[in-house]
Order: sequence, then structure tokens, then C-alpha cells
Amino acid sequence: MQAALENVPIPKGSSLRYLWAPGEQFVPVWHFHSECELMLVERSRGLRFIGDCIEPFQEGDLVLVGPNLPHAWMNHEAPAPREIRYNATVSILIQFRTDFLGSTLWKSPEFSPIRGLLQLSR
Repeated sequence: MQAALENVPIPKGSSLRYLWAPGEQFVPVWHFHSECELMLVERSRGLRFIGDCIEPFQEGDLVLVGPNLPHAWMNHEAPAPREIRYNATVSILIQFRTDFLGSTLWKSPEFSPIRGLLQLSR
């Protein structure tokens, strides 16, 4: 299956996109984007697909997805019509370009561990 390219709208005057996302359930769209993505699942359970890895997710999971890496989150079951609630699934999403703090910052020794983490996220 081909992943869809997603255009991440970084607001003018911002270095990153922050999104608090309550909803009925995750929409399992297999997609990728050039930005890094840090996602915290506050409320939900299901399967996450990142690259060639499929793993369960639950409340409290924090995941860093590297740039251009296809991914999707899918709930185990769709809620029954009488159980649909706006906040059945809640997540916090931060999307940012790797150079959002400038290109020289990542070369400093203090950011070496974070630079390594970003490399692993790919």
C-alpha cells in the first residue's frame, strides 16, 4: 500500500505545530510527512503502524516518528453508535522540522543525545 504525502501546516510565526486532538477514534490513514512527529496518547488503545513495525498502543504511550516515515494509528474496534463520544480518543501531537531550532544547534555536544534520538526515529 502506498503511503499518502501529508502537508503539515506549520502556523506563520511558529516553529512547530501543536495539536490537542480529541475525537471518536483515530482515522487510520497510512501517511508520511517531512516533519518529525511526537505523539502522546492520552486516551485510546489499538495498533500503531510505523514503517514495517506493528505494535499495540495504549494510554500514556509517547512516540517519536522520524521524517518521511510512513505511519498510522488504528483503534481495535469502532465504537458502537450509542458509545460515540467526542473525547473517546485524545492525543497530543507536536510536529516540527529537524531544523526548527537552527542547523548549528544539533552540532553542539549538548544536543548529541537528541541528535542520536532523531537519527533512530528514522
